[in-house]
Amino acid sequence: MKLPVKLTRPTTPETFRSLIHRLDEAMEQIRHRAFEIFQETGKDAHLENWFKAERDLFCVPAAEMKETETELQLRIAVPGFAAENLEVSILPEMITVEGEVSEKKEEKKEEETTVFSELNERRLFRQFTLPKPILTDEAKAVLENGYLVVTAHKAKVEPMPTKVPVTAASKPAAEPEKAMAAARS
Repeated sequence: MKLPVKLTRPTTPETFRSLIHRLDEAMEQIRHRAFEIFQETGKDAHLENWFKAERDLFCVPAAEMKETETELQLRIAVPGFAAENLEVSILPEMITVEGEVSEKKEEKKEEETTVFSELNERRLFRQFTLPKPILTDEAKAVLENGYLVVTAHKAKVEPMPTKVPVTAASKPAAEPEKAMAAARS
């Protein structure tokens, strides 16, 4: 069953600022958690602490990107997330996927004691830099069988040749060796 996913195209300054704010907020949470890890362990391993903080705060889903002559397709494993829990923000050269799901707490029975629980809130945050610009207006995001599939047509970017005028120097150098030596110093 295919379900559409909320797709945001930050086209106004307000929606672009909102995306940047969410990115900054995520980075600040990771930074804070990395510092907590440093304080707990006393281990001054910045990159290792940063990666552990990312894993502690966000699930980082597996993904694959495919490219045809006309399209880019991004497929991301998001088991347990519903379409309404996911948001995809698209810029011509970047795709950001965010999601949040919370396991519903059941009422505890008096005779029960929870020994441990791995059923909790999960947050997903992943950003992909695209190898080629895409047309954001034609992008689609669909959730199917636990996979988020984002498809977009590639933008046709044709290189524009640029002519650079060549001008003569104001004073011709008397000897090429002296000019080279002057340029080196």
